[in-house]
Amino acid sequence: MIQNQHFPEYCHQDSIEITDEKHNTTLHVKKSEFLNPKLLEVLENKICTLSESFNHLLGSLQSSMLAKSSITLEHMQVYQQASNNLCNQVNESITNMEIFQNKFSELDAELKNMRELYHQIKELRKLVEIIYQSTTH
Repeated sequence: MIQNQHFPEYCHQDSIEITDEKHNTTLHVKKSEFLNPKLLEVLENKICTLSESFNHLLGSLQSSMLAKSSITLEHMQVYQQASNNLCNQVNESITNMEIFQNKFSELDAELKNMRELYHQIKELRKLVEIIYQSTTH
């Protein structure tokens, strides 16, 4: 048994009003005339109009989604390029910093050698002064 609450409200009415936008007319149809050819033509026109409208909206939605996904794809590509460039620059910076540190280590080693050489020269100078003083006196 089918309960009445499952049917749309117009199923319980004795007549319904249908507007035909194509011909700018309104039909008042009684329940007994539901299989009227004019009513069926109006319903077919409404269904065609709704179908065209739905297809248009679906196409519009599809093109909008395509444009948005295209923008998102471009954004991701720009982000990827920026990330890659940043990573490359950071890597190059690290490499240059390591080279810089190695050069400073070499310079530090050379300065230590210079310091040792300075102390040796200083010792030789003292010895020369001692020899000079001993020979002149």
